[in-house]
Amino acid sequence: MKVIYGSNRNALHLLQAGEVDIGLFVHNSSTPGFSSFLCKEDQIIAIIPESNRLSHNEYLDAEDIKGEVLLCREKGSITQDIFETEMRKRDIEPSSRIEIGSREAIREGVIQGLGIGVVTEHEHNHDEKIVAKKFKNIDLSMKYSFVVSNERLGSRLIQAFLQCTEKHLMQPLQ
Repeated sequence: MKVIYGSNRNALHLLQAGEVDIGLFVHNSSTPGFSSFLCKEDQIIAIIPESNRLSHNEYLDAEDIKGEVLLCREKGSITQDIFETEMRKRDIEPSSRIEIGSREAIREGVIQGLGIGVVTEHEHNHDEKIVAKKFKNIDLSMKYSFVVSNERLGSRLIQAFLQCTEKHLMQPLQ
């Protein structure tokens, strides 16, 4: 059995091509021909330099992003896509953007005071120079799901895998 954890596009492509049996990725909607089993939800949070004016707020409002330098991931980052989509819906623009290629580089940029970034709660590693803040009045949740082709769903191996992971499943996506 082959299981892939990775970018949505790549994982879905490999599932559709039959090159992998199960994908684990952020999956917020149903895909025809596939069954999805929700296993984890995570929230996108802001990471802010300790010296930033926003570091003392209990929560962030989406409007707080105005006037800030936003350290961004590359195109294709689901975390970045979800955040940017919500900002566009609200017509909110940071003062500028700096594209940085990895979570680790964004974290280092925040430590150095270059701007603020967004990561998921489970990706955030504590550092005394970074303050993590949740957003209020905005849904920035990410849903991780196991995704299986309906053609392979009846397979004994797939069923055994799902039974082993059942205690971690929240519910199938509709």
